[in-house]
Amino acid sequence: MDLSQQTALVLGLPLWFALAGSGMAQVTLNSVDIGSTSPAGITTVVDGGYDVGSSTGDIWSDGDDCRFVYRAVTGDFDFQARVQSLTGTAYWAKAGIMLRHSLLSSSSEFSMLATRTSGVGYYASMSRFLTGYYADAPFTSAPNTGRVTYPNSWVRLVRVGDQAMALHSTNGLDWAQIGVETLYEAYGPAVVGLTVSTHTDAIGSRTTAQFRDLQLLQGRVGAPAILTQPASSIVNPGTTLRLNVDAVGQPPLFYQWFRNGEPIAGAQTNQLVLDSLSATNAGKFACFITNSAGTLWSWAAAVEVAAAHEPFDGIPYERFGTAFSQQFDYVVNLPIYPDAPQLAAYRPLAELPSNVADSIGSRLRGYLLAPQTGFYTFWIAADDNGTLWLSPDDNPATKQYLAECPYYVASRQWDYYDTQQSSPVYLEAGKRYYLEAHFKEADGPDNGAIGWQLPDGKLERPIAAARFRGNPAVLTADRATAGRFSVTGTTNSPYVLMQSSNLLDWTPVSTNRVPFQFDISDALVGPALFYRVSTQR
Repeated sequence: MDLSQQTALVLGLPLWFALAGSGMAQVTLNSVDIGSTSPAGITTVVDGGYDVGSSTGDIWSDGDDCRFVYRAVTGDFDFQARVQSLTGTAYWAKAGIMLRHSLLSSSSEFSMLATRTSGVGYYASMSRFLTGYYADAPFTSAPNTGRVTYPNSWVRLVRVGDQAMALHSTNGLDWAQIGVETLYEAYGPAVVGLTVSTHTDAIGSRTTAQFRDLQLLQGRVGAPAILTQPASSIVNPGTTLRLNVDAVGQPPLFYQWFRNGEPIAGAQTNQLVLDSLSATNAGKFACFITNSAGTLWSWAAAVEVAAAHEPFDGIPYERFGTAFSQQFDYVVNLPIYPDAPQLAAYRPLAELPSNVADSIGSRLRGYLLAPQTGFYTFWIAADDNGTLWLSPDDNPATKQYLAECPYYVASRQWDYYDTQQSSPVYLEAGKRYYLEAHFKEADGPDNGAIGWQLPDGKLERPIAAARFRGNPAVLTADRATAGRFSVTGTTNSPYVLMQSSNLLDWTPVSTNRVPFQFDISDALVGPALFYRVSTQR
């Protein structure tokens, strides 16, 4: 039976929807082709669920082509289904649950999708922020932990207020959450349902998904889902830190925190208090949440301990991989983060090397020495995602959000998104400020860079490594050897050794990096010659 040939169908128990306060209830569903309507999709009611087929395009770009079996929803809901099978010829064929603002092809949407086993083989959460915007896949599961396993591939979409959560499971009980997204349009009255797309490279070839074990809870949430994950932090030694996880689900919810995979005794609330932090008790912290409807692990929060006011020179570059999706939180959950990067080096500019690899995460950081007093503006460019923080001093623990590149842009494309540019920031000449940027690549070309504008209007995009000065070079004279001077500092500290006869006019004698030893020849030694080291060129 094809629902596209009917105006409505009243369903019994094979497809059941638990409405808030009423238990089991019958409900009317509709079926439609979003976008292209030829060839027409097929929706068939079978024992225990639906078979849904599509022969048109893709869930992607600025307009979708997919088959959609749906109903109207208001308020919070929790919708799950088991994808028993997905057959089709395209590598990127998709099937799952979709929330839409409307039935327009270009409508904003948020979906939790499974792909073909012989194709991509993992779960993806698609998102289009606003009607008419370009769709993206901000969240995807890792192939080693989130492979589709037909017939045991559950997809789940939860909406609470203006937040939507995407989850998957192998048994409908133990869930893995791959993302949470703020909804800008579909948090009010909307439509939710089952969807299938073929992909543009297989238009005309039927892709069919078998959906079974459907459940829709309206006005409440069943198994745990997480609105806010515990946040990673850099803290000073001896600091007390509080980690929080904001979860929803059928009460009561039970919590157990873990450090580096080991349970923490007595840590059984949604908040974890860490006292007197040091390098020995820092690490990765995650929370295991359970209730009568299921289980869920939070993402891990990395807690790093760094002393304040011990800056380094230059721009350290750290690269981590492989972590799927566009979110740096996925990198944090890698076992190698933050202590064992795949690559650690210094960069000549506040910019990543381009076209390195797919699914990698990178971090740039350093201590900016402000050359002028006044207001500075910062920019960040990234493919696929980048976030920038700045401390009001040289303490990494005080860093604050500055700017973000939410989706990919071209190399050094600074002005595509408003959020790429910071508000004006007041800095003082000669003062150091800790700067840190995270970059996440999904696939395709990759790039990332940081720029700023000085108070005098000069643009430096990207910022040169010479601006990142942690420790000044220090000049000392060796009394035992006349005319011998030693310049000490860190390896990456550039300096200029200068000479003067009146303490007003200075002439460069040598430029180098410290530590360095410099011998003044007899011809340069005089009773009224003075020497100094400057890190300002």
